[in-house]
Amino acid sequence: MYAKAVQKEKPESDKDGSSKKSRDRSGVESVRVKSTFAAHDRTQLETVFDYPVVPALVGANRRQKYVVEAWFFYPPQLGVSPQTYTKERFYSDLRPLVRFREPRFSFKDLIGTNGNRSPIKFLERYVRMVADGRPPATIQRAISEARIFGCSFASYFLKRMAKRTKTLRRVHQKIIVVYDEQGVLVKDLERQLDETRELLSKAMYLLKQWRKLLVEAENLNQDYLGPLVNELKFVDEYCTYRLRDGVASLMRVATEIDPRLVPEIDYLAFLRRCVAMNRLERWYAKKRGYTWVDEHSTDAEVERYMYRRGVLKRRTWGVLYLNIRTRPLFEFQRQLGAMAAAGLAALWWVVAMYFITLRGGAFIGGNGAAQTDFWQSSSFLIITASMIAYVLKDRIKENGRSFFSGRIFGRVADNSERILYEPATEAPIEVGNVNEYTRFVAPEDLPVEVKQLRLQSYSDDLEADDAAKNIIHYRKVVELYPKAIALMDYPIRAVHDILRINIAGYLTRLDDPQAGTDVISADGRLSSLKLPKVYQMHIVLRHSLQHRRDREIVYDHFKLVLNKRGIIRIDRL
Repeated sequence: MYAKAVQKEKPESDKDGSSKKSRDRSGVESVRVKSTFAAHDRTQLETVFDYPVVPALVGANRRQKYVVEAWFFYPPQLGVSPQTYTKERFYSDLRPLVRFREPRFSFKDLIGTNGNRSPIKFLERYVRMVADGRPPATIQRAISEARIFGCSFASYFLKRMAKRTKTLRRVHQKIIVVYDEQGVLVKDLERQLDETRELLSKAMYLLKQWRKLLVEAENLNQDYLGPLVNELKFVDEYCTYRLRDGVASLMRVATEIDPRLVPEIDYLAFLRRCVAMNRLERWYAKKRGYTWVDEHSTDAEVERYMYRRGVLKRRTWGVLYLNIRTRPLFEFQRQLGAMAAAGLAALWWVVAMYFITLRGGAFIGGNGAAQTDFWQSSSFLIITASMIAYVLKDRIKENGRSFFSGRIFGRVADNSERILYEPATEAPIEVGNVNEYTRFVAPEDLPVEVKQLRLQSYSDDLEADDAAKNIIHYRKVVELYPKAIALMDYPIRAVHDILRINIAGYLTRLDDPQAGTDVISADGRLSSLKLPKVYQMHIVLRHSLQHRRDREIVYDHFKLVLNKRGIIRIDRL
């Protein structure tokens, strides 16, 4: 089966959602930032950006710079304003997560017939060296290779399975609407089923080789291999769950196909194969002690499965996660505006008190006794002048902080951090840096392109007049170091930047999600209706790669429909 799979495999085209690539006039490969925007759950938005790593764009020794911006248009009902929603609160609602994109492995890469990049081949050599009495010194590298396999297998299988199921559903819908008498669509469906069978065979073969490696490592029964054996088990359990997910999604689509429309295809044989594969994986999971859930599982089993699945995912994908650390002395830089305002206020206080306490007597002239009599008789005046001076000092400090932070030191980022990759066996490698800026902007200060997008979304003047007046502009500048990223053990094609924004704090001011009202029907009957109470929040995204003057800038416009309970849906405009 393996030989047949290798012969049939063709070069994979870049249709798995990765960034589009082209060539500019100079012949240098240009790339586009890939972005997705969706609801992670009822109260969290998730924006994902993929920053392609292409050293040819900037040269191996230079930085690759990406700029991502977002404008949040808050409806007035949310009560978001500069006074109620500070920068600190905004960043507390923002949860960043940065990692490398998993290596793009084909089946031949994973199995090891296309060079020496296969994690399986590396681990086979590693276990063989331990068996020969030549244990390598870096078992952490082997553990990282095991996790790389888990990430790559899940990405390879699930992305291709999603593509296959989407195509199967599309071809089947065509057959339902317009049945081709010549059988072209039926042949297309049969070809898609054959490719799906081939994908299942490849996935099973990969896991077969992995499980063979696991048994070989377990049979050595050496304490030195204990941590690696545990990692092989964890990755095997994770891949078992992901294989089951893919087969389940295929079964859902397969059960929608009406076999009576395609009598030429042995469709039931395809379904039996999927069921047999699921039964085999279930038997293997029970043998290994893995949790397997179905409609007969108890609540305790389902709870344990969900918890363990989440831990396995974080552990496996953790090999690609990047650590973000605040730059040294940056906390001092962030306080420059406040320090300048405090210094100006202190200067005012010193000068005011100097004239009040030391120079006040000079205005009336006379000797020292006369001045003393003046201060004794004018204590109310002294106290009043001191209070006014103190109040002005406080106002100078407060307003000066906004002035200096927004204008004089406005270019200083709110957050400036280093992006580090921390391999298990080496010192941390700095692969980039990130700077973040946030501020409220007035509608008239929006960029022209953003204004046009907003105008296009209005159906009439009523919606335009009711448009949000409180707008937050979030800007993120990411610089990557292609030369440092090139030192990784596997080719890194992109950095995966995930931003999750929690909107739960906005929802407390909203009305109940349903409002009752009485209506009269056409025949004169009175009835009560529950009408949904919803609100609209708009978000505009802009991102670009700044490697040349004529850089391509991409805009995305989304509308969130939400109520007091959270997000109902997201519409792309």
